[in-house]
Parts: sequence; structure tokens; C-alpha cells
Amino acid sequence: MLRLFYHIQLLFRLWVGAVFTLIYGLESFAVEESTQLSRPVAELQLLTPANNSTTFSRTPDFFWASEPDTDRYEIEIAVDPEFKKIIDRDVMEIARYVVDKPLPVGELYWRVRPIGEDGGVSPASVSQFTIRDIQNIYDIPDGADAAGIEQVIKEAAANTPCIVRFAKKGHYRIAPTDTDLIRLNKVSDMIIEGQGAELIITEVDRGLAHLIECNGILIRDLTIRYDPLPFAIGVVQSVDDSTGEFSVVMEHPELPAFDSPTILKHWTWGVLLDPRIPGKLLDDSPLVLSTIERKVRKQVNGEREATYTLELKSPHQAKFFTPGSKYIVFARHKGRGLTRVEGGKNVTFFNLTNYGVSGGHYTSFESSALKVLHCQSLIPDGQWFGGNADGLHVRSSEVGPWVEKCNFEGIGDDAIAIYAKGVFILKQESPTELRVDLQFCNLKAGHSVRIFNPRDGTTVVEEAKVDSIELQNAGSGGVEKEHFLLTLTKPIKQQLETNRSDPLLNDQIFSLTLVNRDFAVRNNRFSRIRRFGTVVRAISGVIEKNDYAYISNVPIVLRNEPDLWRNGLSSQDIYILNNTISDSGFVRGREGKGQIEVIMYKMAHALADGRGHENILISGNRINNWQEYGISVQNARNVQILNNLLTSDLNDFDNDRSHFGIYVNNAEEVIIEGNRINDSRRLDAVVEVSENTDRVIIKEN
Repeated sequence: MLRLFYHIQLLFRLWVGAVFTLIYGLESFAVEESTQLSRPVAELQLLTPANNSTTFSRTPDFFWASEPDTDRYEIEIAVDPEFKKIIDRDVMEIARYVVDKPLPVGELYWRVRPIGEDGGVSPASVSQFTIRDIQNIYDIPDGADAAGIEQVIKEAAANTPCIVRFAKKGHYRIAPTDTDLIRLNKVSDMIIEGQGAELIITEVDRGLAHLIECNGILIRDLTIRYDPLPFAIGVVQSVDDSTGEFSVVMEHPELPAFDSPTILKHWTWGVLLDPRIPGKLLDDSPLVLSTIERKVRKQVNGEREATYTLELKSPHQAKFFTPGSKYIVFARHKGRGLTRVEGGKNVTFFNLTNYGVSGGHYTSFESSALKVLHCQSLIPDGQWFGGNADGLHVRSSEVGPWVEKCNFEGIGDDAIAIYAKGVFILKQESPTELRVDLQFCNLKAGHSVRIFNPRDGTTVVEEAKVDSIELQNAGSGGVEKEHFLLTLTKPIKQQLETNRSDPLLNDQIFSLTLVNRDFAVRNNRFSRIRRFGTVVRAISGVIEKNDYAYISNVPIVLRNEPDLWRNGLSSQDIYILNNTISDSGFVRGREGKGQIEVIMYKMAHALADGRGHENILISGNRINNWQEYGISVQNARNVQILNNLLTSDLNDFDNDRSHFGIYVNNAEEVIIEGNRINDSRRLDAVVEVSENTDRVIIKEN
């Protein structure tokens, strides 16, 4: 990554054989042929698995030392030292790799070759490691109840390494005795083999797994269904624009009714669904349509199906309702997600298929190296929606998640959300001492941090290091509540803003250690998603070869969220490569956004002043039937937009706002080259660059 973006900067001084147009105040210029940047690359240092090491993990992380002059890396894994029997081969842009299927037991060999920009391949570094077999086996009989399953897992957890096996093609109808069926705390080296079994969970406030400070856990080959499903869907019959009342009949007889105990207990907000495409939001409808909780009237006329009347909290939203559209209420309040990982590392979910989940599907908080492989979150046959919340929700990982060959459809929130949280600064005692809030504070001695000004959307302190952090009693230092005293290794020169009555307006600290490094989202399918397809806040990662369809808002976005959520911060060293995007960006709130978007905000959802994103490559993506902007880059520096294809088979856009193939604003050092736009619709510009942008090269688009 370092080599790639060093070369971007060099291109502004040395560019091969042509004349380029630099727009908005920068003159055209001719340049001479550049010198050859490539050089022989020494053998890489392979880090993990270490040479001659042993492990029980079937899904280890492969790490190697990055090489600045390398464009990408080829990795091979074999069962023999001569690499005649290669079992996996791939090419990566980042210095990390995860095999998408569990590796076999036994002695294995791996090697990595650096590949230069000119395609030259350097000698490979080779390492050997061994995956050990596990002897302790625990079987769960077919048809066991939740208590029986939980007891087997408890016994196994005390005798690791171990394997717990459900019956082959077994069937289990269960209500876990606590919040989750699989509850592990500080357990290592356990495999839970579903062997194709099906679990039917009968309570929406129960989940599959909750893992705390665990290491080397693999849960695989299970199907999980919820009965009842955690939502009610009705077909709109009529609407009263003045009162906000609307009536519906049930969309499917097997769904829980709007007045059922499950829906009334867990009632949240809802959305309008397209009457033709299961799981897709209705065009030009809001992302949230809230009704008054649990206010529902049921009317039955003879043998006709029941009619349910609901009332919108905001009657003006009745304008979005038309007879025949479908309204869904999510049973999400105090519901439970499918899996939850807290702390620990190297947890893998492989080949899990689920239908309907009340909360998030795969959630992780301050863990490291989560892997979700070949998993599917699907719409049940004959139904109109899948799950209520995020497909993958990862906060503050040291090593980011690896998501590959998964399928998420009909999801009620983001398909993929990767982020960190800002920590409130309560008081600046001195240039080295800060009093900070307890909420979301995961900082430790040795961590690197960045300080952000949410009022302007700018960085106050680029990087500082934590020397110590100590819990303080309420009243200490004049702070009314319990908090942390954070000491930095070196003084900062800046006077921080800490005196606003609304803490959201004060300067905030973000970790640069727990920043989801080296994440990968690759070879997945995301369709009919309520909000974002993939929203990322991370340093170093790849989003590649994914298929996005009917994403209601932005399919791929790098952004922060300073209002309310404090999700952030900026992203750097990110590859967005060879993705396919179609028929997305169609709900209220998508105005002025790209199908691939890089942007930063300050408070009040306004565009940030700063240019926080850095080193972004957007290349080889295919975007079809796009609205607003095809690709939008704002608040960024060192960006390449190369060889992307924008197409459409539509007659026109769905609105009369401005439409640009590529839009760049408040950015610097941007290269836009080789992009094609095969679109007969009227564009306001193929490439639009604002005056508030510096050093842009545009060529052959």
C-alpha cells in the first residue's frame, strides 16, 4: 500500500508521455517519461503462522511483512514442501490472508511472492506449520432440548481442545434457557460441528452464540430458523392522510400478526417494501417509518381476513403509502442477534444459514480477526423479508473482520458495518493529561490515538500515544461522574474544546490501534439491503469482487457519523476493486450521493471541512442503473479512480437533480483515468470537480 500511494504523489511530478488537463486553477503541462520505479524485492518476512509452529485452528490468519515496492502478493498453501499439491492460491493487495474454507489437519506449507507494478514476481518466502487433530469429541443427540445441548457444550468447554457435534442432519426445536444457546467465556480451541443440523429457535430474544474473550472457536455447518419470525408484514389497504392511520391485511398467513404477543413485546419502527421484489424497500420512501408502538386495532368482518389499523407517529409520512405497498414492523426492541463476540480473537463462523433474526447477525465488539465465511442470511421461502438488523457489525477490532463468499439478502440495516467509537473528552488537565468518558473507552497503555473536532470535521491531533489510563472517582479533577484519567507519552500543543454543554460538540478521541486493520470483504453477494451495503471506517483493507443489488442507500461508503452515533473515524489505505453494483440508491436520503462514496461529515450532517480519508484506490468496478453520482469522492487525499465502468439500460434518472459520472469535491491529489460511461441518459457532467479541490489529473475517461 505504501508503494502504491507514494507513486500517486510522484505522478504529479512525473507522468509518462502525454499532456494532462489539471482543472480549476491548475495549468496544463507536459511531462517527461518517468523513471522505472520497480526494483528487485527481497524475500518477504512471513509472520504467522510462524515457521515450525503448531495450532488447532483450522482457519488461521496468514500475515507477512508488507513490502513498500510491491503492488500485490501471491499466496499459495500446499500439503508438500515442493508445492506440487497446492490446496489454495490467491492474490491479495494487503499483507494478510484467510482461506475461505477450513484447512485440513496435518503438516502444511505456505509461501508468498511479491508482485511488482510491472507484473514482475520476486522469489517466494516459504514457511511450514502443523494443524493438530482434536481427540476430545462430544456428541449432542438428535432432538435434544436446549438444556441438554447447553450441558454438553458446558462439559466440552472444560476439556478443550474439543469438538462438539450435533447429529448429522439433526433437527432441534429449542428455546435457549438464557440469552444464547452457545455461551462460552475464556474458552480456546473448540469446534462446534453442525453437520447439517437445523435449529429452530422459538423466541426472538434468544440467539445462537455469545462468546466472551475466546480464542480459536469455529462454529460451522448449521441452519438456524426463527419461528415465529421477528416481524409482521401487511399489504396496505387504505390510508388517511390527515390522521396518519393506515390499514393492512397480513401479507402471509404464517407470519405473526400485528397484535401477536411477539410483535407487541418487541415492536420497533418499520419501512415500506416494494410489492414486486421481496426484501427491497419501496422506491423514494424513507429509511424509517415509525408507528405508535403497540397501537393496533384488529377488525374481522365475517369470514374475511382480519384488517389491522396502525397510526404513524408523523402523519405527514402518510403520503408515501399507497394501496398495494407492503409495510413491515420489526420486532427488534430487546430482541437478540444471531451471534455476539466480545474480546478474544480468531473466531470463525463457517457455512451457517439463517432465516430471520431479531437483532444483528454477526456482531463483534473489541475482538480481533473475526471470520465469517460461506454464511447466508436469507429470506425464508415464500416470505418477503430476511433479518431485522446489520448482517455484520464490527466495532473496534485490532485486526479487522474477514468476510468472504457470504450472501446477505433482505436485511433491515447495513449489510456490513465496520467502525470505531469516539470517546468524549471531559476535561484537559494539561498537555499530557485528559479526563475522558467511560462509555466506549477501550484505550490502553501503548495505544495510539487521534483527536477529532466534530464541529468542523477536522483532525486536531493527528497521532498521540497513551502512556497510562486510570479509573477516577466522581468528583476527581472537578468532573462530576466516574471517568478515566488518560496520560499521553508526549505533550500536545493544542488546546482542546471540552466546555460545550452537549458532549457531542466537544473534541473526541479515536483509537488508531483498534481500527479494524487489514479487513477484507470479498466475493460476497448483498441484495435488497435497507441502508448501506458496506460502510467502513478502518485503516488498511480491501472491498473486492462483491455483487451489490437493490441497496436502498449507498452500496459502498467510507464515512463517519458524528451525530448521535459517534461512528468513525476516517479511512486510509483502502482498495475498492472489481465490485458489481446495480439498481441501487433509490430511497429518501440518498440525494447527492455516489454508488461508491468517500465522504466525511461534521455535526448537523454537514460536509466536513477536513480531508481525513487518505490513500484510496477505486478500480475495475461495474456500476449499472445508478442514480445521483456514479462515484463520489470528498474529504480525501491521494485517491485513484481508475478503469471503472458506468452503464444503464434505463431511459432516464428517477429525479431531476444533478447527475455526474464521477464527482470530486474538497480533495487533493486525485487521478481519474480510464473510466468508461456507457449511458444514454443525460448527464450534467461525466467528471465534475469542484473549485475546492487541488491537484487533479484527468485522462482518457
